[in-house]
Amino acid sequence: MAEQERTPHGLPGHTATPVDPSRRRFTGAGLAGSGIILTLVSHPVLGHSGGNQCTRSAILSGNLSNQQGDTQCGCSPGYWGQHPEIWGKLTDDLYLPSMVFNTVFGRNVFNNNATLGEVAQQSHNLDLVSIPNTCNMQGYYAKVRNASFHAVAALLNAATFAWRYLPLYDTPQKVINAYQAAFDAATRDCGAALDQLKSEWDQYSRLYCGYDAHGNHR
Repeated sequence: MAEQERTPHGLPGHTATPVDPSRRRFTGAGLAGSGIILTLVSHPVLGHSGGNQCTRSAILSGNLSNQQGDTQCGCSPGYWGQHPEIWGKLTDDLYLPSMVFNTVFGRNVFNNNATLGEVAQQSHNLDLVSIPNTCNMQGYYAKVRNASFHAVAALLNAATFAWRYLPLYDTPQKVINAYQAAFDAATRDCGAALDQLKSEWDQYSRLYCGYDAHGNHR
């Protein structure tokens, strides 16, 4: 099937393409089922104490002794949408632009096998599978589309920055679970929960993206 061909790495929780353990960050695969890491690591406060801390080497080092002063990290949806060619580099190939959005997020949201890359780039070809009859069509579409746009960024940020991303969404699976719950409520609240979730993720002016347009450390 076309959808399977466009999702070579499968869903979160499946075994991803093997990578060098020395390069593995504390991503969803590493955090899932690991209470030890989540217990040892206290989340940093929001702030800009040093941009160079939002880098691969900083994440790998852990730096458990000074995390309260560390910068909290996250790149904007616009950054991810404009630079799809570096997703694999920053997420160790866990998430790629060619993966189908519905498959990754586990919900039947968009028609035509819309990909993560297309949602991140806000493609004009994004069509919803269905719109509740009791909801305003344009308003519902805008809420789903905007929340999905931010969901892709949150997913990539969680996979890239792990415990330096937003505390409630510091693993890919947490991002996926939150999106699923909000989307499931959409038939009852016409997308209000999705709109609220988008607002929770929309904190990028307070976070620091440690990479340039080529995925290199700043």
